[in-house]
Amino acid sequence: MKKFFQAFGKFASSWTGTIIIVLFLIFFVAQSFVIPSGSMKRTQLIGDFLFAKKFSYGIPTPHLPWL
Repeated sequence: MKKFFQAFGKFASSWTGTIIIVLFLIFFVAQSFVIPSGSMKRTQLIGDFLFAKKFSYGIPTPHLPWL
């Protein structure tokens, strides 16, 4: 049983670091988007994939509508 918990601890710690890095990249650096409708039909087609950089817009400030 001890080997199981040691193996699970190694597995969880490796995934924890990966998840933290991916979430940091998505929230602050870049994110992918898909064009869902034809509203931008002259420039992009429905189903096109876009990759947008977020750091050019600055650090996002949280907005709480109830405060």
